[in-house]
Amino acid sequence: MEFKLPRGMRDIEPIEYSIIEEVREAFKQTCKVFNFRIMEPSPIEMLSTLEAKGGLAIRDEIYYFKDKGDRELGLRFDLTVGVTRNITQKKGIALPAKIGTFGGMFRYDEPQHGRYRWFHQWNAEIYGENELEAEAEIIDFTTFLFNKLGLKNLIIKIGDRRLAENFIKKELKENNLEKIKKLLRLLDKTNKKNDNEIIDEAKQSGISQETILNLLEFGKMKYSPEHLIENNNMKNIECQDIINLVDLLKDRNIKNIEIDFGLVRGLDYYSGVVFEVINSDDPDIGSIAGGGRYDKLPENFGRSDLGAVGIAGGVERMISALKKPSNIDNNIIYIAYTNYKFKKEILSLAKQLREQGLPVSYDLTKKKLRRQFEFAALRNCKILILFADKEYSEGKVILRNMTTGKETLINKDVIKKSTLIELNVN
Repeated sequence: MEFKLPRGMRDIEPIEYSIIEEVREAFKQTCKVFNFRIMEPSPIEMLSTLEAKGGLAIRDEIYYFKDKGDRELGLRFDLTVGVTRNITQKKGIALPAKIGTFGGMFRYDEPQHGRYRWFHQWNAEIYGENELEAEAEIIDFTTFLFNKLGLKNLIIKIGDRRLAENFIKKELKENNLEKIKKLLRLLDKTNKKNDNEIIDEAKQSGISQETILNLLEFGKMKYSPEHLIENNNMKNIECQDIINLVDLLKDRNIKNIEIDFGLVRGLDYYSGVVFEVINSDDPDIGSIAGGGRYDKLPENFGRSDLGAVGIAGGVERMISALKKPSNIDNNIIYIAYTNYKFKKEILSLAKQLREQGLPVSYDLTKKKLRRQFEFAALRNCKILILFADKEYSEGKVILRNMTTGKETLINKDVIKKSTLIELNVN
C-alpha cells in the first residue's frame, strides 16, 4: 500500500519551515512597531460566509464539505474574510482597528511549480478609516516588512478600480454589471498573460474583439506620478486619489511608485485604490503582495459604516524572492566525545548552554568520533566542543570552529555564551 498526500499538498521540511518562521517573526515585529494587533481567524467558516467575498463561484476554487450536522462549511482561502466577519460583529470596537494575521490557506487551484493548494499568507488590515492615510499606512507597513527581510528594491504599483469601471462604462459603452465584472477580470490579466490569451478568453465570454483591444490598450497605460500630475486629461476624482496617495507616500519617504491603469485586482469586492508590490530584482515572479480598499466587503456583512483597506502577501512566493538560506542548524553547538564516560558532563554542559538560549546537539548512542564529526558537518554546526581523554584530564576541552577549522583549548568549567563570543566562534 502506497501512502500519498492529496494532489497539491506537501510536507513542509525543516529548512523551508525555518524560513517561514523567519518571515513570521519579521511580520510579528512589524505589527508591533506599527501597532497592529495580531489575531488568527478560524480555519473553518460557514460556506455562506466565504461566499460573501467570492460569490457562488468561489465553490470552484475552495475546499468545502458538509459536517455531521449537515451544515455546509469551507476551509479558509484567505484571511480577510474571517477577520472582516470578526470585526463587523463587534459593535463597540475602538476604531480604527489595525489587525495583522498570519496562517495557512487552502485553495483548490491547479497545482503548479511553487504553487500549492495549502500555503501561507500574511495580511495587514485597517477597519473604520475612510481616508487615504489608511492606504499609505498599509503600504508603509509592507515596505517596512520587506526591507526587514532584505527586499529593498521594490516597485509599488498603484491603480484605482473606479477608474477602470468608468472607462468601461463611458468609453466602451458597457453598463451590464456582469459584463463589467468580466471585463475587469480580463483587464487585471493584462500584466499577467499575453494579449492573444486574453483575446481568446474574451471571445469565449462573448466580448467583441474591438472591445477587448480597447481594454488592452487602456490596461497598458502606465505613468510615473509626475507624468500623471502633468497630464491635463487626468483630472477625474480617481486620478486625484492616486495623486494624493502618492503625496502621502512621499511624506513617508516611499518614492518607488508606478501608476498602472491595468491594475484592478481580480476580486469584485475592491472599491477604490488598489496596489501591488513587485520585486524589481526578480519581476518575473509577479507581485509579492497586493491589496487595496474593499469597503464593499464589510457591507456584505451588514456594516456599511465600516471602511476597510488591507494587503496580503503569499509567504512561499516571498521566500522565492528572498533567495536566501535559512539560519536553521548553522548556529548549533555540537558536543562530541572520545569516551562515553563523559555522558554526565555532556548533559550538564548541554543544559547550561540551552538555559542561555544556545542550540545544542550531541550524540549519546556511542557513535565513533569520526561519525560524530560527520553528523556535525552534515547539520552545518558552527561550533564543536570535544571532550577528549587527554585534554579532559587537564581540566580542558577542545573548542573547534567548524567553518575555519581553528581549535582552541578552553577550561571546561568556564564554557558559557560570553566565553564563546570572546573567542570569536559564536
